[in-house]
Amino acid sequence: MQRNILIRNILEFLAKNANGNTHPGVVDSSHISRNLGLPLNHTKQLLTTMNEMGVIKSNIDSDYSLITSAGLQRLYS
Repeated sequence: MQRNILIRNILEFLAKNANGNTHPGVVDSSHISRNLGLPLNHTKQLLTTMNEMGVIKSNIDSDYSLITSAGLQRLYS
C-alpha cells in the first residue's frame, strides 16, 4: 500500500480517538497496527516519520501516539 495512503489511514484512526474529546488519550501502536493490518515494526516506522512531520506526537519508541492540530488540518484539507 502507498505510504501516503497508510499515513492517511493512521491519521483517520487517530482522529476518531480525538473526535469530540477535549482531552484524548494516546493510542497504543499495537492497537493501530492490528486495526490497519500492518506489521508492528512497519507501523512504528510510519509513526516515527509522522512524528517528524509534526502530524502526530509520539513517544521516543513510537509506542503511543496522538494526532496534532497539524494532523487534523492535513486530514481535513
